[in-house]
Amino acid sequence: MRLDAECPTRQQLLWSKRAERNVFRLENDIAETPADTIEGMRAKVRCAELWRHGEKVDSIPGGCEEAMAVSIFADIQHIAARALS
Repeated sequence: MRLDAECPTRQQLLWSKRAERNVFRLENDIAETPADTIEGMRAKVRCAELWRHGEKVDSIPGGCEEAMAVSIFADIQHIAARALS
């Protein structure tokens, strides 16, 4: 294996893996936090948009977009159930 400027160091790979784990943990925390307001749901949309580098979410291929969509659907159902009771 050739080591040069294009080849990441072991430490860089460890930091990258750690950062990836933290991103997934934050994504899960956001998805699992109930949103009782439109602003809360918009925060989940912004989270999904970050995965698309600021682009609008126009499809749900899986990953963060899917997690946020499922979470928003649950939020809407919860708000609707509260409004009906």
